[in-house]
Amino acid sequence: MSSYRPYLVSLVARHRLSTTFVRITLGGPELSTVSPTLLDQRVKLVLGEPGDLRTMAEAEEWFPTWRTLQAAGRGVMRTYTISGRRPEMDEVDIDVVVHPDSAGPVSTWADSAPLGSSAVLVAASSEREGHETDGVAWRPGSAREVLLVADETALVAATMIARALPEHSTGRVLIEVPHADDVREVACPAGVEVIWAVRDRGQRVQSRLPFRVDREREEDESDTLLWSEGEGRDSYVWVAGEAGWARAIATAAKQAGVTRETSAIMGYWRLGRAEM
Repeated sequence: MSSYRPYLVSLVARHRLSTTFVRITLGGPELSTVSPTLLDQRVKLVLGEPGDLRTMAEAEEWFPTWRTLQAAGRGVMRTYTISGRRPEMDEVDIDVVVHPDSAGPVSTWADSAPLGSSAVLVAASSEREGHETDGVAWRPGSAREVLLVADETALVAATMIARALPEHSTGRVLIEVPHADDVREVACPAGVEVIWAVRDRGQRVQSRLPFRVDREREEDESDTLLWSEGEGRDSYVWVAGEAGWARAIATAAKQAGVTRETSAIMGYWRLGRAEM
């Protein structure tokens, strides 16, 4: 049985963090039970008509209910990572990527929906067994040396992981963002270097990797997004972001001797497609 459950929530606040990010605060009964795991643990944000959302939140099986909403053309669901939680206030934060020239339904909602607007958050519950690992791709095992590579859609996951690293960890956190004001403070052990690449400045994370990447991105036309979850040994590589971008890095990593068993490579979204 999955530890995930639906929470009926409302939009409590929003704060524009930078050109690319808006932070939304969601509030609702029982949000204090949302798993404290964080890391790259996935959650779902669901939009729809208030009555339909309430039905979904109260359903014993939330996913079949959402499928019904989607079939009716009303249910929209996207995947995110929680950027903050305040259990004493029944609140959580989610940082949403906003592209003004190609905004999807959730980014539009996050940027402009009236405060008080309803949604459903599907998240692991601390009251259910398995919440520590469900929806988590980060599995470093005993690895001391780590390499994290993220684009803007995986920035929160990378920063949550970085701040949870053991003090003896070494390695790099490479994060690629569109604009200079998207750069933020990242807490991590002294032995881990945080490197930012700003696309507006012509920078790419590929040039800072410990192995050569021949292409900026590769075509990823399969119906299923690139997704591979391995566990760490002496070292561990975690890559998450646009599918073609992640695939190019995965190909280079494989050529450099990084195995599927010691890495997690994930395509969070696909260029030219609706937001995931």
